[in-house]
Amino acid sequence: MPAGEVLSQAHSGRSANITPVSTDCFSCTLSKSVTLTSFVYAFYSNWFFKIELNIIGFFARMPSSDQQATELLQGLKNNFSAWELEYRDEQQLVMADKLGATKQWFMVKQINSSQTILYFGSAIMPRVKPDGTQAKPPVIFKLLGGFHQWYSKALLSAAVKKLMGNLK
Repeated sequence: MPAGEVLSQAHSGRSANITPVSTDCFSCTLSKSVTLTSFVYAFYSNWFFKIELNIIGFFARMPSSDQQATELLQGLKNNFSAWELEYRDEQQLVMADKLGATKQWFMVKQINSSQTILYFGSAIMPRVKPDGTQAKPPVIFKLLGGFHQWYSKALLSAAVKKLMGNLK
């Protein structure tokens, strides 16, 4: 994780004051200046992530659209599909799923006027028992670890391609 990241820190909402069980971070350096808004929009509106959004829309009845992503990024909404805004500044955005099980994290770091590092990561949040103690995460998170890494890299790649004008 890069210095200054906020994914592993506590924020407001369902997962306030709870440390994630695990976090990951993937990055890519682009030879162009990219804003956080442009990065997150490219991520949420690319064809590959829309597969996940369509599944969530159908099974969880949480539809989404490019317009909703725009409204989130303009500060007009605090949610998008199955996620709620947890933290945002000019360089970072953290979205927590509505069940409190996972988080998505986006960060941009300008190297100079023509280079940007894009970061994408996620966190698995612990389950909290009724007595307030921390339970182990569901086994499914462990079983899907290898797939999750591949999928996260593919999502970042699709967003990068969209930012570079090579993908819809």
